Amino acid sequence: MSDIKVLKLSEYGKSVGTRELGAQIREKVLPIIKTSHQVLFDFSSISIISSAFADELFGKLYDELGETDFKNYVKVNKFDNEETKKLILLIINKGISFRKDNPSPK
Repeated sequence: MSDIKVLKLSEYGKSVGTRELGAQIREKVLPIIKTSHQVLFDFSSISIISSAFADELFGKLYDELGETDFKNYVKVNKFDNEETKKLILLIINKGISFRKDNPSPK
């Protein structure tokens, strides 16, 4: 059995944009991460993600897990091209940076 669970975001459409979808996916992967499995987010066939989605999924995962566990358990890969990869990673990093500056009250 592999320690990596793959989540193909294209199962949710060509673009992932709503905060609600980000929350739904976060709630789906959090128990997987908490049982010491890495989650690999597969971005193949995804053309764009919104800042709201990135904050809700990746920013809040970062906030809840902390930097070390986030880096150890959350992985992203399989972009359609280099331009899309740069744009998606920029939006994800923006969501994480927002949470670094504005952590949720514990």
